[in-house]
Amino acid sequence: MNNKPKNLNELVEYIEHSMSIVKTAPHLHRYVVDGIRNNIFYMTQTKEFFSGYYSKEAFEQVFDSGNHTNLCKEHHYGLKGLAERIIEMNLSNDVMKQFIKDNASYHYTTKEENIQLKLNKQSYTKCKIELNTYMGWVHSKLNKLETNDDPISQYLKYKIKTKYQQINVTQHSWWG
Repeated sequence: MNNKPKNLNELVEYIEHSMSIVKTAPHLHRYVVDGIRNNIFYMTQTKEFFSGYYSKEAFEQVFDSGNHTNLCKEHHYGLKGLAERIIEMNLSNDVMKQFIKDNASYHYTTKEENIQLKLNKQSYTKCKIELNTYMGWVHSKLNKLETNDDPISQYLKYKIKTKYQQINVTQHSWWG
């Protein structure tokens, strides 16, 4: 078995081959959709597909612990639906690559939020999940403290700025 990383060109070639199976054997459609969905899922686990957004709860976990270990990579567009659309649309190679890049990105959420999103058809509004960039959440934290001059708020503001400076910026540089 070949362990080299998958690339988008090979994924598109696989999808085209799979689509030809659907044309000759329509009863295998659901298997083809699952195969395409699974391969898109594995392909999109890289930083390249990270949208740059965190839910507020996910941000708090990263801010407090400094790692992403307990977070979920939540694909904001269901990958099964994406696979179905790719089959229906019959796209050229280049358009298909861009379509996958545009629609298979993920945000970071907590496991609990991920479950709620699945139960509510990916509706962030219905689940009351806000998204923002990491720096957006940091600025939000600081802005809330800016209006208070009490000693506790000033201390917290100092701690947030200190914590932010301790974060490995190169780790987060791909956020944009």
